[in-house]
Amino acid sequence: MADVASRTRVMTLKDEIRSGGFGPVPGEDIPGYVVKRLISRDLSSHMINIVSVEPGSGKFKHAHAGADTVFVFLEGKGEYLLDEEKSRSVKAGDIAIAVAGQIHGTQNTADRPLRYLCVEGPLPKEGLALAEPGAMPPVSDELATMRRVWTLKEEIDKGGFVPWDTETLPGYAIKRFLSRHLCRHMIQLAQIEPGHKKVHTHEAENVLVFLEGEAEYFSEWDKTQPVKPGDICIAMANEVHGFRNTGTEMINFLAIEGPLPLIDASAKHAGSHMS
Repeated sequence: MADVASRTRVMTLKDEIRSGGFGPVPGEDIPGYVVKRLISRDLSSHMINIVSVEPGSGKFKHAHAGADTVFVFLEGKGEYLLDEEKSRSVKAGDIAIAVAGQIHGTQNTADRPLRYLCVEGPLPKEGLALAEPGAMPPVSDELATMRRVWTLKEEIDKGGFVPWDTETLPGYAIKRFLSRHLCRHMIQLAQIEPGHKKVHTHEAENVLVFLEGEAEYFSEWDKTQPVKPGDICIAMANEVHGFRNTGTEMINFLAIEGPLPLIDASAKHAGSHMS
């Protein structure tokens, strides 16, 4: 399988789709289902792939005991499988989340390829075994009833962002998809006002999908490059990362950060939760 970015920090998702290099998942035989890895598994505790599914094909219902999975749909239309019986229609611009233990899968129901970014982890170096739905223990009532699919543009337009810290990070606000007691990843929309920035480093890995506005991405404290909507930025643990808003309008991006320890359900933390 092509390893398209052993250490490329910023990529354009459409360019990666058009340049090809897709191949079957090692050890799996799924007709019409191919992937393109965006970073080597030797470097990351996550599987970060672009997935391409031909019409009529899909990834069967399955679950993982120890990994969360985030889907960002890029092209086409299809169904996102929620459990043994239910599914939800998805299209380009939607995001779907399965936390550890939740059934998930995809089916292309249209007449053109369904393509999406898949971020899954944390994973052991030898890979993560798939569990058939019936082999997994039942999830809690909270997980069974939680919302799993959103449209990114709609969530941005609805507002409800919460400032992170107006003293240390002015102009930066977030809107979380899930409470951190449910998920080992911080999965959130974030926005930065014109003239402001957020640049930092920490022990978790980050996948940032730039959605709206004009900005530059920090790959070092003193090194930046321009980014545009549709770009993906990947930072491994302890690598500098962040954006500076260089335009006149708000910038918006999706941030997937982890793995992180689960927190207590009663703990208070910043960020509104979508429901």
